Amino acid sequence: MQSLYEINSEIHDLIYGYYEALEDGDGVIPEDLQKGLDELAIKRENKIGNYCKFIKNCNAEVKMLKDEIDNLTKRKKVVENKSKFIKSMLESNMSIGELYSDSNSKISWRKSESVNIIDESSIPEDYTETEIKIKKSDIKKAIKAGHIISGAEIKINQNIQIK
Repeated sequence: MQSLYEINSEIHDLIYGYYEALEDGDGVIPEDLQKGLDELAIKRENKIGNYCKFIKNCNAEVKMLKDEIDNLTKRKKVVENKSKFIKSMLESNMSIGELYSDSNSKISWRKSESVNIIDESSIPEDYTETEIKIKKSDIKKAIKAGHIISGAEIKINQNIQIK
C-alpha cells in the first residue's frame, strides 16, 4: 500500500523523466510515460478520497462520543443531585450526633470548618484572584472596524475543509 507521499514522489519522478525525454528526443510524450502518469493520478485521487472518508468517519465518531459524554454527564448530574437530596433529607431528619449502623452502611457526624464570605468587596486584595480573559472575538471586530489594538493582529489561516 503506497502512501500519498510515495505516489507524489513517483509522479515527480515520471515528470522529471518526461522533461529529460523532451530534451533528448522529439518532444513527443512517450505512451508508457503518459499511461504511468494517468495510473498514478488515479491512485492519488483514490488515496485522497480514502483519506477524506477516514477523516469524515473520525469526525462522526468524535461527534458520537461527544454526544454520549454529554448524555452521561447529564445522567451523572441527576444521580449526584438525587444523592445530595437524600443526604440532606437524612441531615434534616436526624438529630446532630445521632448514630446509625447496619450491615451495609454507617452514619456518624464530624465537625468541619468553612469560610462564609459575607461581603466580597471588603475582602483584602491579598486574598483575591483576578483572572484576565482576552476577548478575541471583540478584538477581531474592533480591528476589522479600523481600530488599532496594540499587541493584536488578524492572522490569515488556510484550513482544509472536508465535507
